[in-house]
Amino acid sequence: MTAPDQSPEGRLAALGLTLPAVTPPLAAYVPAVRSGNLVYTAGQVPVVEGQMLATGKVGDQVSANEAAALARTCALNALAAAASVAGGLSAIRRIVKVTGFV
Repeated sequence: MTAPDQSPEGRLAALGLTLPAVTPPLAAYVPAVRSGNLVYTAGQVPVVEGQMLATGKVGDQVSANEAAALARTCALNALAAAASVAGGLSAIRRIVKVTGFV
């Protein structure tokens, strides 16, 4: 029996998830920047292949279940942005802070 892949990429794959392509920067916005051994990500929105999936107030225009799925998309976008400047997910050793707004 083969041991499961415990790399970050393997753990995502086991959950049926993959990192999306990083959305190209617009104007002065960049998805992530590296400063020394730290990576900072910009605010992430639920964009897939350049398209905003939804906007609106949770419980009004967006259901709680939809909001949870959109938050997952934002988290994957943030991971992809961080990995793009860190040299891959496996190069990330620790997440120091996560701030989210719904």
